[in-house]
Amino acid sequence: MSIFGKKLVVFGGNGFLGRRICEAGVKRGMQVLSVSTSGKMPDTATESDREWMKEVSWNHGDVFRPESYTDLIKDAFGVAHSIGILLENQNYKKVVRSTGDMFGLIESFFAQPDGNPMKRSPPKSSQLKNKKDKKTKTAQKQALNEQEDEIQEDEEPIMDMTYDRMNKQSALVLAQTLVECNKQKPAFIYISADRGFPGVPSGYIESKRQAEYELYQLQPAIRPVLMRPGFMYDEKSANNGMFRNTLKDALSVGSTVNRTLFRNALDGLVRPPISTQTVAKWAVEKALDEKFHGPVLMDQMLHIKLENGGQKSGNNISKDSKKETRTKKNN
Repeated sequence: MSIFGKKLVVFGGNGFLGRRICEAGVKRGMQVLSVSTSGKMPDTATESDREWMKEVSWNHGDVFRPESYTDLIKDAFGVAHSIGILLENQNYKKVVRSTGDMFGLIESFFAQPDGNPMKRSPPKSSQLKNKKDKKTKTAQKQALNEQEDEIQEDEEPIMDMTYDRMNKQSALVLAQTLVECNKQKPAFIYISADRGFPGVPSGYIESKRQAEYELYQLQPAIRPVLMRPGFMYDEKSANNGMFRNTLKDALSVGSTVNRTLFRNALDGLVRPPISTQTVAKWAVEKALDEKFHGPVLMDQMLHIKLENGGQKSGNNISKDSKKETRTKKNN
């Protein structure tokens, strides 16, 4: 079967990484559908992005309500799950996407969450400054709108904004629905993680690894493609925001120092950033490779180039990757 016309459904398709998975699918000739709570294309799209976005079908759906998307995935060649949280306090997404009032956003980052974080107003200090700076207010509003697109929520406020619900259960609900309605043994792209991050609770990486384990048990009904990126940035720097660009530069320097001076001795602490475009291309190529299943490691994505839709060198799964496929369930 040719690649052209194969159906790829991306949950969180208008999010930071999800949109790049959509783009990669379109450029490979696939029929691409995005599913999000808004059902809209990203408001922050660049002129060049709008061209390929016209080829995507933007759909409304809630990952926790299978009836809202079953008809979309029942004949899909592949489904991508690009939904999740890094911290259970959702204010961090505003910090990462920030383009202006850094201090006000960082203040909200350390605020204690109460109720649905997507319904809360920014701190008073941030509100006062926003009245003086309309551009900052607009940037924050756009960031919050994108956050609502990436994170699935019920019509009523969700109080259980936890690692287990957002990183694990959302993926398992989607995967189980796919198993029940689609008998073509479709690819299931799951955005996992390279490893934990300094300062981030262990529950983050544990929820990712637990989800990987459960998805692996659903074989052969689905073919799991487990992406393990580190800190991600967009190659179009305007999409990153000040905080993300600053952190990307710091990690790039740290990674260079680790490699040249310490000979990767600090590899467990310092990891290089990786672009969303790179992760998305690998995700789509591995989904299209019907013989592949298992994790796609960050080192693999960084050091093996994809050309013309194929790998320049290396086998489907590296030796390290094969070891990783024997994922054990975290207790």
